[in-house]
Amino acid sequence: MPRLPALVVAWLAIAGAAAARGEATRVTGRLSNAQGEPVGGLEVVLEASRTRFDFHTLRRIPAETRRASALAGPLGEFTIEWPGDEEFDRYELLAGFRVRKAGGERFIELARSDLSRRMAAGSPVVATLEIGDTRLLDAVRSFLASLRTADERRTYDELGKPDSIDIVRGPGWTEITWWYFEDGRACRFRDGVRLEVRSFDPVRAF
Repeated sequence: MPRLPALVVAWLAIAGAAAARGEATRVTGRLSNAQGEPVGGLEVVLEASRTRFDFHTLRRIPAETRRASALAGPLGEFTIEWPGDEEFDRYELLAGFRVRKAGGERFIELARSDLSRRMAAGSPVVATLEIGDTRLLDAVRSFLASLRTADERRTYDELGKPDSIDIVRGPGWTEITWWYFEDGRACRFRDGVRLEVRSFDPVRAF
């Protein structure tokens, strides 16, 4: 049987996704790490895009994007209800978490998978995502769990997670400095009480 040209295959995939317009779809699945253990508490997002062909890059690029999300349970389980009331030709499932930074809240993406073909096949769509590297997630969760005092929590609410932390211990006391390099600020705490906020020339990341 002759093989179809790649352009025809791509057109058929787009047509199949468009055919699902108007049909609600349930996307359900589980998040796990590389060892197959569940990863709970992450935000799971179904991202739908309407793409167009860009003649400068000679590829399709998103022209419009819509999202629906859900929070994964303690065993990594999630369910997203997609209304299907608009026509899109690309669907991707991604997982990550939000962290407060000096410039505002940021979404840190940890995994992504293309669901376009499965969304075209109709509901339900069962998908799994592997979170290959959980070190950043573990570090953020460990930092949030370490916030013991009102001053520490207030500083996090104001400035977000620091870029670096220095700890100095003395006889009967602990002094901690939170560094915000891009924002040009350093917050110094002693035994959880904020002593000062110093300003310096911002250091931009390369």
